[in-house]
Amino acid sequence: PILIGFVVGYIYGLCIGLVNFDGAFSGDIIIFQQTKELWGFWGPEGVGNLDGGKVVSAILMIAPLAVVTFMEHLGDISANSTVCGKDFMRDPGLHRTVLGDGVATMLAGLIGGPANTTYGENTAVLAITKNYNPNNILLAAIFAVIAGLRCLKERCKVNIYSDSAYTVNAFNQHWLENWRKSGWKKADGKPVLNVDLWQQLLELTQQHEVRFIKVKGHADNEYNNRCDALARAAIKKLNEGA
Repeated sequence: PILIGFVVGYIYGLCIGLVNFDGAFSGDIIIFQQTKELWGFWGPEGVGNLDGGKVVSAILMIAPLAVVTFMEHLGDISANSTVCGKDFMRDPGLHRTVLGDGVATMLAGLIGGPANTTYGENTAVLAITKNYNPNNILLAAIFAVIAGLRCLKERCKVNIYSDSAYTVNAFNQHWLENWRKSGWKKADGKPVLNVDLWQQLLELTQQHEVRFIKVKGHADNEYNNRCDALARAAIKKLNEGA
């Protein structure tokens, strides 16, 4: 999208007459009119005639930004260390992480891409809430099925549509039955996580005729879209009441 924006902007500039092709094939690259005069650090004689005042001004303008991005980098590395349970300030070391960000930004600039950035605020939320375990997605899927089945007041035929392959396969591929027979241990001998939830779900499915159907996540499925709309409406209602 960034490169497409550059191309569209260039074409627009060409249409309104901002692009000047004079001398384009004489060895000098000219993209926009007056670019050299407005932003260049050198005079008409080339790099050998650097304008010291403009160079100093450019440094003074960019230096504060460098401090800001460095502080953002520190916060991001600190949050990542907390999430992963490792001290990335020591290993691989702050000097290497800063170098990595710098090299990434330079390489992106060479091909016209945006500068490298981090989202320390998002990582910090994970570090504070501890809500970064991938198992949370699995738990949400199991909770959703349990909550839905508990709403039924009599024995029913139920089709459960889910994009959680783990939840669907636990029933369709008889994982749950095998876990129970082996004392709630998986094929590799490791204990099954969240046994209490699986037991609740198993008990509820035995009270009804349940069929699990796998759907693709974020796909255009009627029931998946309906659940997404209900979830968004509930979140909006919760936020309005807060």
